[in-house]
Amino acid sequence: MKKAVPKVSVSRMIDPQGGFKVVRKGVSNSQWGDLYHWLVSLSWPRFLTLISLGYVTVNTLFALAYLAGGDGIANAHPGSFLDAFFSAFKLWHLLATGPCIPKHYTLT
Repeated sequence: MKKAVPKVSVSRMIDPQGGFKVVRKGVSNSQWGDLYHWLVSLSWPRFLTLISLGYVTVNTLFALAYLAGGDGIANAHPGSFLDAFFSAFKLWHLLATGPCIPKHYTLT
């Protein structure tokens, strides 16, 4: 004769109304606690806006640092914010690409 297997109550993680029955203990509800999840949950337009604003902000800070240093940019008008801004912009691209120049580039 087979032994009777007791029936186990299976509890679902989602209640009938569609809410979660999971209880998170010891986890903060701060959005800064999980920056990756916050970035991934952004819509594409908001994400691209955030990245663009960050890029412009960093370039502006570098431009202000160039201006505070005095006449530190060759072939730029002294005190020109636009020259300093575009020099900062070019600096980031130089750092990103490294010493990439065309093969047939000659210095004369």
